Order: sequence, then structure tokens, then C-alpha cells
Amino acid sequence: MNKSLLTLLATTLACTNLFAANITGTVTNVTTGALKTLIVAALSQLPTAPIDPTNLPYSQTNPFPFSTSYNYSLQNVPNGSYYVMAFQDVNANSAFDVTDKIGYFGGTIPTQIVVSGSNQTGKNIALAVPPTNYFAGNISYSGTDSGPTVIFAYNNQNFTGTPSAFNLTFTGNGNGNYEVHLANGTYYAMAFMDKNSNLQLDSNEPRGFFGSLANPTQIVIANGNAVNKNITMFDDVLLPVTDLQITTLGNNAQLFWTQIPNATSYKIYKSTNEPTTMIFLTTVATTNFTDTNAVSNNTNVFYTVTANN
Repeated sequence: MNKSLLTLLATTLACTNLFAANITGTVTNVTTGALKTLIVAALSQLPTAPIDPTNLPYSQTNPFPFSTSYNYSLQNVPNGSYYVMAFQDVNANSAFDVTDKIGYFGGTIPTQIVVSGSNQTGKNIALAVPPTNYFAGNISYSGTDSGPTVIFAYNNQNFTGTPSAFNLTFTGNGNGNYEVHLANGTYYAMAFMDKNSNLQLDSNEPRGFFGSLANPTQIVIANGNAVNKNITMFDDVLLPVTDLQITTLGNNAQLFWTQIPNATSYKIYKSTNEPTTMIFLTTVATTNFTDTNAVSNNTNVFYTVTANN
């Protein structure tokens, strides 16, 4: 092999390394013992199907952990953004169960690691068994967007700060059942379709809240599970209308609200069942709407109005 060819090969290998790197760190709180397999993996996208722990990209497996900590090294991970998770099959059934241990780099809510040609070190993960208690329900969405649906649990109705817990639905179309495991307390639930997998609610992503868009409802966990916490997600929501006023005139329901800056239209949702199962009614460009023949004896009617860009 001549010198110029060797030089070309060395240059090619050097350039190739610019587009991949290693992710390393330590996993702690590992349960020791044979067959208690520990898996560490880097995910470039949030999953839209249940995770198969035996078939994960950029992963490392330790089938016989004999120490409570494990130094991992994910080799030659291509440039990009990743969530690094660790999972331990404590009951040795080759599947992820809620009694198994799991952890993420970043803590309760995963933090993305950006690979851009240089090694990423110190990406440590602490394993933990999820809390036994949970709230659960159904997510529904009638739009055309697709992607993973994220459910966040917050300790305040303004949905500020770091969420207390999260989970995903795995259908990819915004419809499906969910559970969020967390400690006793009072929470507010938000769901959104995370189309770009950044674990942040962006303006073009469908979203919804348990209760209603305008008035999120508390979920109380107290040594048990809270079920039927159903959430409907809506498209292109700019802001919920928070000052909706409703009057009746005969059998008509008259809706009024204040103009929201930058809104070009308003979507009106209605339910005669409960405010958590709102059905799209119509879109208007004004700040009022009359729903004819909407009121009858002994029937509750619920409305939600959202502003759209």
C-alpha cells in the first residue's frame, strides 16, 4: 500500500470520527445478581411503540451485574441529540415491568445529550423502581398529526417548573391509554404530542389538560390509584379562553369571551356528558357564538373555547 493511499485512509478515518462519539457515565443503585440484566441505551427519538429491551440502538448490556454501580460506554454514537436511559430487568423476564428499575440521564425528566464529534462523559444515571401509585386514563385526539404523546404531571395548575413525573403513550396517533406513576400528592395533568421529541410543549403541537383547557382539575393521589383521568388533545391551540361567559335565551346558549391577542379564530367544543370529553362543535372568527336548541330541562351542557393562530 503506497504512502498516499495510507494518508487518504487515515484522513478518512479521522473525518469519520468527527461524526460520531462515545457517551459514558455511571449507573448507580444497581441490583446485583445473575440474570438481573442491566441495559443502557441512547434513543434519538421518543418511542411510539413499547420499548423492546432486547432490541435497542446504541445500547450496552450487562447480564450479570455484580456491583451496585456500573460504568457504561456507548460507542460510536452518531452526531445528534439523544436521551440516555438505563433499565434493569430485576425479575429476569426479558420485559419492562413497573416493578423493574429505570433511570434517565437528567433525573425524573430526561435531558437530551448532544453528540457533535466529541465524547460526552459523566452522563450518570440513578436507577429507581417507579412508585406503586399512579393516575391513569385515556388520551383522545381527532387531528392528523402523529408522534409520541407525552403526559406530564405538575404540582401546580400553571404547569410551571419541572414536572413531577412523565410517561408516554405508544400509539403514535395521539389515542390510547396511559399511566403516570408517582408519589402521594396533588397533581395536574397535561398531555401533548411531542412531534420533535424535545420533551417540551411547542406552539404547533396538539395538547390537552385533565379537566378542561381553561380550568385544569386536580388529581389527588393518596395511597391508591386515580383512574378515568381522561384527556382530549386539540390542534393548534394558542391560548385557552379563560373568561368564557354563557347565558341562555330560550333554548339557546349564548357564549361570549374577550379577544385574545394574535388569535385569528376560535374553536368551540361542547359536551353534554362531562367536561373531560369535549367534542368539537365549530370554528368562529368572532368573540361570541350562539348554540341554538342547546338547552333542555335537566341537561348539563359544557363548553370550552380555544384561541387559534
